Amino acid sequence: MVKFAELREIARFLDELEAVSKLHPPLIPLGHWRERLDNIGLKIFSQRGHLKDSSELLLENTVHLPGTLSVGKSTLAFLLAVWSVYKGYRITLILNDVSSILRFVNEINQRLLHPVLRQKTHLFPMIEKADYARYQNTIRGSSFAVPILGRSSKAKHIEQLYQDSYEEAKRKNVSHINHYGWHYLNTACAIESHSLVSDDYAGPIPAGEFPCEKLGEASSDGRQIAQDKLCPLVNICPVHQSSRDIPTAPIWVCSPASLVSSKIPSNLLPYKMSYYELVYRASDIVVIDECDQAQSTFDDIFLPDSILAGPGQGHLLNDLAQRVAHMRNDQRSLPDLASRKWVRAVEIANSVTDQIYDVLTGPSSGQIRKWIGEGVFWNMNLFSMITW
Repeated sequence: MVKFAELREIARFLDELEAVSKLHPPLIPLGHWRERLDNIGLKIFSQRGHLKDSSELLLENTVHLPGTLSVGKSTLAFLLAVWSVYKGYRITLILNDVSSILRFVNEINQRLLHPVLRQKTHLFPMIEKADYARYQNTIRGSSFAVPILGRSSKAKHIEQLYQDSYEEAKRKNVSHINHYGWHYLNTACAIESHSLVSDDYAGPIPAGEFPCEKLGEASSDGRQIAQDKLCPLVNICPVHQSSRDIPTAPIWVCSPASLVSSKIPSNLLPYKMSYYELVYRASDIVVIDECDQAQSTFDDIFLPDSILAGPGQGHLLNDLAQRVAHMRNDQRSLPDLASRKWVRAVEIANSVTDQIYDVLTGPSSGQIRKWIGEGVFWNMNLFSMITW
């Protein structure tokens, strides 16, 4: 249960911290959090289905918070993230693009890691820990918020961050060098410094192409005896700063694509796991911004569609039929029983598809096409239509 009284205490804490930073650098731009929170109105449905004002938000199972543009949804998400830290929860925020992710991470760490908090502890919000708080202390690790980003696109992320941070710093009259995004987009490969003295040094490693889990091991005579080895310096390498901070950080920030596609480094887990699974297991709260766009991305990843058959090339069964024809001509491509079974299955699938196509395009197919419709058609769908 999120009480607006506690969110007001968080807003008070942020406003006072930002005001104090004028005399204790680095300067934090004023956010006017109490004013912004006071402009947010929350209405929930009563048991009779009527909307009524509420000062509490129950985060249980799935909760949708619709609202028009600039109504305060991002403000609420930011305050909720800070609230979760001092409440003792872990929260994951799924944003739409890398710029939003790095900006959110910077704004959280800029405030919660401000050095003035070590001296003026009275600024901290007066909020009781949850009964099952995941974190009992509030100062730990090197960051409160950590981005989850793919390593292969790091060069693109750096370029984007430079443009965004420079423009933002110029607008707010602060230095873009202190942006926490640079902390997580470091390209200083630890093992590269040891290769500088090598005779076969071929130049700096491009960003996103680090051989973290692709190192080889050679014997004294130069013969390779192992490959795909984990880098021994991965636990101190700046490239892996985010993965080292993730276990202790209470706020994880990612995009739908990075959440699903990025894998947890093998130095943290002995088996393969995506961050999607980790968030499911370890997060108390998950906030999804622009959930319709996130849902579209998840659908493309988890429910890809493909045209089975049709005129022209590029359809699944058409391509498989051509491949099977080549395999039939070259009997060496069918050395075992499993291969021959697979070929027969493809031929049967094409035969059934031809029969279905004939039924749907025959002279009396109008009623059938109308009955089936243009939506998804599968066996349970057919049984449902027959039943009802």
